[in-house]
Amino acid sequence: MPPMNEKDVLSVFKRESAFLSGHFLLSSGLHSPNYMQCALVLQKPNVAEKLCRELAKKLKGLKVDAVIGPALGGMIVSYEMGRALKVRSLFAERVDGAFVLRRGFSLKRGERVLVVEDVITTGKSIYEVIDLVKQHDAKIAAVASIVDRSDGAAIFAEDFHALLRMTIKTYRPEDCPLCRERRIPLTKPGSRGLKALALVFAVFCLFGPPVWAAQSVDTTSVNYDQARRDYRRYLQELKKLSSEYKQFTGELSQIMKEEGFPTLDGVTDATQTTATPADPQTIEGEGYRIREETGRLNVEIDLPGLRRDSLKVVLREHRWLVVTGRRKADDRSVERTIELPVPAGDKDLRARYEDGVLTVTLPKIEGSVGEVPIPIR
Repeated sequence: MPPMNEKDVLSVFKRESAFLSGHFLLSSGLHSPNYMQCALVLQKPNVAEKLCRELAKKLKGLKVDAVIGPALGGMIVSYEMGRALKVRSLFAERVDGAFVLRRGFSLKRGERVLVVEDVITTGKSIYEVIDLVKQHDAKIAAVASIVDRSDGAAIFAEDFHALLRMTIKTYRPEDCPLCRERRIPLTKPGSRGLKALALVFAVFCLFGPPVWAAQSVDTTSVNYDQARRDYRRYLQELKKLSSEYKQFTGELSQIMKEEGFPTLDGVTDATQTTATPADPQTIEGEGYRIREETGRLNVEIDLPGLRRDSLKVVLREHRWLVVTGRRKADDRSVERTIELPVPAGDKDLRARYEDGVLTVTLPKIEGSVGEVPIPIR
């Protein structure tokens, strides 16, 4: 059978109704006319197996001891890639916001680990899993995903393989043509399912055990001992769920914020008289973060695996940061252009490159129009 090309992979997504068209709110806050719902493809085991075997062919000759992916998106890909490569499969889970190994999973010192994901947009989850692997003194063999829709924003020091590379248009909310046309309502992919899950979870917690226990009672011959046993069993099941409750409610709180529901975040005691300064505003985009403080901007850009001597940073027309450089692995050129939220001046500009992150500090004052190079320390 001939290997699949990108056109073949895209046809699979379209056949499974996983390449969606509409008006979508992405987790980055940007709007997009398209969305890749990889779960609709991976729900069919034969399709998931076929795609991952094709992805594994790109790793021919690479020594891999284990595969790991972030939950939830990378779990199925990790399993199928482990099966294709005949190595064990692990997944990382978030606990208090950070990825960890649970359920008895472990990595040995010096093991070569393949890090996988279903769809990569910014690469944030992959960066975190890579850090987790290194914390266990294991080595990164490579990074792989079914779809790469980062448009070059996700840059890894290790070799990166993808079956399908997609450039999907994104817009800032104020520049979104779909918003101006007002024909297609804005939707957040996946949030409806989580809301339904939240409702089921809440009903179970509030009403489930006593209701289900009562249902187990034979009304013609009341068996109170059986009802008590059922009630106790459901309480035990509920206790098992409690370890997941904190993570779940955190995700639910984020959804409520995005949908405009009021939350308790930021509410302070009315009796408190000591004023506290407001937190600086942080803007997150595709592989970068802009922290707006009094009189200055701090910009962090994820650029792992670049040659330090090849990096150049330029401020253009008050509002644009342009970063160019070359990868250590293959000398491929990389360029990122980031729009600043407010104009920046050309005095006291600073840049620092450490641990794969470029940090640029700029003053929020009017400067000369033109192009200003920024030295990197």
